[in-house]
Amino acid sequence: MVIAWDKQIWAYAAIKLRLPFLLLLILSSAPTAADETTGYVYRGLLLAQYTPGSAYDLNVNSLFSSLSNAAAFSLYSKFTASAATPSPPIEGLYQCRGDLSLRDCSSCVASAVSRLPSLCPAAAAAELQLDSCFLRYGNDSFLGRPDTGLRYKTCSTTGNGGSRGIPVLPRPGLRVRRRHPHLPEARTVPSPSSGQRRGAVRW
Repeated sequence: MVIAWDKQIWAYAAIKLRLPFLLLLILSSAPTAADETTGYVYRGLLLAQYTPGSAYDLNVNSLFSSLSNAAAFSLYSKFTASAATPSPPIEGLYQCRGDLSLRDCSSCVASAVSRLPSLCPAAAAAELQLDSCFLRYGNDSFLGRPDTGLRYKTCSTTGNGGSRGIPVLPRPGLRVRRRHPHLPEARTVPSPSSGQRRGAVRW
């Protein structure tokens, strides 16, 4: 009886010792709120590049600053930066998901702005889609014009194949980088009923 009782005590002690480690493992592997709102979806960029330190670069940085500041007060905003000359005006916009808080919107836009220099280095025009926000800039006067460029094509040919998609070339001059490099790139444009998604932002 004493031996059996000792075994029970040791088994109980072992379980008690393991619980904190298991809890720590679960917490460390759980996705954070930031991961859920700022996850990378796709990027598109113009192959033309501007010179770092140029007037164009100054206008891009000014635009990014305006977009980042505005995201703390609104889920959508647009700006034009043209103070530095000689440089064409740089237009930009962001849009956050409609159910997002201003705090999460600001965090998502800040993440997009901080990632663009490495994802699209010195690109004259670029766009970045994260899980909860979209940001675009360029000098092609896109503000106020409808954009029906193809952004995403779902894997299903019926449009009911789930949310995973394959980015394709949205419009001439923009190169899209795939989120999942092992997936084949779509090269045909199917009919509107085949699950393709158009437009710069659709929330």
